[in-house]
Amino acid sequence: MTEKQLDLVTYVAAVLIIVGCFAPMTDLTVLGKQSLYDVAEIPAYIIMASAAASVGLIFLGMRALTLFAAIGGWIGLLIPRFNSWRTDQKQNFFDKAEGIASDPMGYMAGDIFTHLNALEWGGYCLFAGLILLTVRSIAKKS
Repeated sequence: MTEKQLDLVTYVAAVLIIVGCFAPMTDLTVLGKQSLYDVAEIPAYIIMASAAASVGLIFLGMRALTLFAAIGGWIGLLIPRFNSWRTDQKQNFFDKAEGIASDPMGYMAGDIFTHLNALEWGGYCLFAGLILLTVRSIAKKS
Protein backbone atom coordinates (compact mmCIF):
# COMPACT_ATOMS: atom_id res chain seq x y z
CA MET A 1 0.00 0.00 0.00
CA THR A 2 1.13 3.52 -0.61
CA GLU A 3 1.76 6.00 2.15
CA LYS A 4 -1.46 7.89 1.34
CA GLN A 5 -3.51 4.72 1.59
CA LEU A 6 -1.93 3.82 4.92
CA ASP A 7 -2.68 7.33 6.18
CA LEU A 8 -6.30 6.94 5.08
CA VAL A 9 -6.53 3.66 7.00
CA THR A 10 -5.28 5.51 10.09
CA TYR A 11 -7.90 8.23 9.71
CA VAL A 12 -10.69 5.67 9.33
CA ALA A 13 -9.39 3.71 12.33
CA ALA A 14 -9.29 6.85 14.48
CA VAL A 15 -12.87 7.75 13.56
CA LEU A 16 -14.04 4.19 14.28
CA ILE A 17 -12.30 4.23 17.67
CA ILE A 18 -13.76 7.57 18.73
CA VAL A 19 -17.27 6.65 17.53
CA GLY A 20 -16.93 3.27 19.25
CA CYS A 21 -16.13 4.92 22.58
CA PHE A 22 -19.40 6.89 22.58
CA ALA A 23 -21.68 4.44 20.75
CA PRO A 24 -23.67 1.75 22.58
CA MET A 25 -21.25 -1.04 23.42
CA THR A 26 -23.38 -3.48 25.36
CA ASP A 27 -26.95 -3.92 26.56
CA LEU A 28 -27.29 -4.40 30.31
CA THR A 29 -30.61 -5.77 31.46
CA VAL A 30 -31.33 -3.18 34.14
CA LEU A 31 -29.29 -0.22 32.88
CA GLY A 32 -29.99 -0.50 29.14
CA LYS A 33 -27.46 0.22 26.41
CA GLN A 34 -24.17 1.56 27.70
CA SER A 35 -21.13 2.95 25.93
CA LEU A 36 -17.52 2.58 27.03
CA TYR A 37 -17.56 6.26 27.97
CA ASP A 38 -20.56 5.68 30.26
CA VAL A 39 -18.91 2.72 31.95
CA ALA A 40 -15.23 3.65 32.15
CA GLU A 41 -14.51 7.31 31.47
CA ILE A 42 -10.74 7.39 32.00
CA PRO A 43 -9.96 4.34 29.81
CA ALA A 44 -12.21 5.85 27.12
CA TYR A 45 -10.18 9.07 27.27
CA ILE A 46 -6.95 7.07 26.99
CA ILE A 47 -8.25 5.18 23.96
CA MET A 48 -9.47 8.35 22.24
CA ALA A 49 -6.19 10.15 23.00
CA SER A 50 -4.30 7.25 21.43
CA ALA A 51 -6.45 7.47 18.30
CA ALA A 52 -5.95 11.23 18.09
CA ALA A 53 -2.21 10.79 18.70
CA SER A 54 -1.95 8.42 15.75
CA VAL A 55 -3.45 11.06 13.46
CA GLY A 56 -1.22 13.73 14.98
CA LEU A 57 1.85 11.59 14.43
CA ILE A 58 0.97 11.29 10.75
CA PHE A 59 0.65 15.06 10.42
CA LEU A 60 4.04 15.44 12.11
CA GLY A 61 5.58 12.91 9.74
CA MET A 62 6.35 10.37 12.47
CA ARG A 63 4.45 7.43 10.98
CA ALA A 64 6.73 4.84 12.58
CA LEU A 65 5.51 5.87 16.04
CA THR A 66 1.87 5.01 15.35
CA LEU A 67 2.57 1.57 16.81
CA PHE A 68 2.88 3.19 20.24
CA ALA A 69 -0.50 4.87 19.75
CA ALA A 70 -2.04 1.50 18.90
CA ILE A 71 -0.46 -0.08 21.98
CA GLY A 72 -1.82 2.79 24.08
CA GLY A 73 -5.32 2.10 22.77
CA TRP A 74 -5.13 -1.59 23.70
CA ILE A 75 -3.74 -0.75 27.14
CA GLY A 76 -6.62 1.70 27.68
CA LEU A 77 -9.07 -1.03 26.75
CA LEU A 78 -7.43 -3.49 29.15
CA ILE A 79 -7.31 -1.16 32.19
CA PRO A 80 -10.80 -2.12 33.49
CA ARG A 81 -9.89 -5.80 33.11
CA PHE A 82 -6.67 -5.34 35.07
CA ASN A 83 -8.61 -3.61 37.86
CA SER A 84 -11.14 -6.44 37.88
CA TRP A 85 -8.45 -9.13 38.08
CA ARG A 86 -6.69 -7.28 40.90
CA THR A 87 -9.82 -6.99 43.02
CA ASP A 88 -11.05 -10.53 42.24
CA GLN A 89 -7.93 -12.06 43.76
CA LYS A 90 -8.31 -10.21 47.06
CA GLN A 91 -12.00 -10.87 47.74
CA ASN A 92 -14.14 -13.69 48.99
CA PHE A 93 -17.61 -14.47 47.60
CA PHE A 94 -19.51 -11.91 49.67
CA ASP A 95 -17.05 -9.10 48.96
CA LYS A 96 -17.31 -9.89 45.25
CA ALA A 97 -21.13 -9.87 45.36
CA GLU A 98 -21.11 -6.54 47.21
CA GLY A 99 -18.71 -5.07 44.64
CA ILE A 100 -20.90 -6.19 41.74
CA ALA A 101 -24.03 -4.81 43.41
CA SER A 102 -22.44 -1.47 44.26
CA ASP A 103 -20.66 -0.92 40.92
CA PRO A 104 -22.30 -2.90 38.11
CA MET A 105 -20.84 -0.57 35.48
CA GLY A 106 -17.27 -1.21 36.59
CA TYR A 107 -17.96 -4.93 36.69
CA MET A 108 -19.30 -4.83 33.14
CA ALA A 109 -16.27 -2.85 31.94
CA GLY A 110 -13.96 -5.43 33.44
CA ASP A 111 -15.79 -8.33 31.83
CA ILE A 112 -16.15 -6.86 28.36
CA PHE A 113 -13.66 -9.32 26.86
CA THR A 114 -15.44 -12.34 28.30
CA HIS A 115 -18.83 -11.25 26.95
CA LEU A 116 -18.00 -10.43 23.34
CA ASN A 117 -21.23 -12.08 22.17
CA ALA A 118 -23.20 -9.32 23.92
CA LEU A 119 -21.54 -6.45 22.02
CA GLU A 120 -23.60 -3.78 20.31
CA TRP A 121 -22.46 -1.96 17.17
CA GLY A 122 -20.29 0.49 19.11
CA GLY A 123 -18.17 -2.33 20.45
CA TYR A 124 -17.60 -3.63 16.94
CA CYS A 125 -16.57 -0.14 15.79
CA LEU A 126 -14.11 0.17 18.66
CA PHE A 127 -12.52 -3.23 18.11
CA ALA A 128 -12.41 -2.79 14.32
CA GLY A 129 -10.73 0.59 14.75
CA LEU A 130 -8.14 -0.76 17.17
CA ILE A 131 -7.39 -3.72 14.91
CA LEU A 132 -7.11 -1.43 11.86
CA LEU A 133 -4.80 0.93 13.72
CA THR A 134 -2.62 -1.96 14.87
CA VAL A 135 -2.41 -3.50 11.40
CA ARG A 136 -1.69 -0.10 9.85
CA SER A 137 1.11 0.60 12.31
CA ILE A 138 2.76 -2.71 11.44
CA ALA A 139 2.20 -2.47 7.65
CA LYS A 140 4.97 -1.15 5.46
CA LYS A 141 4.50 1.14 2.50
CA SER A 142 5.28 -0.27 -0.92
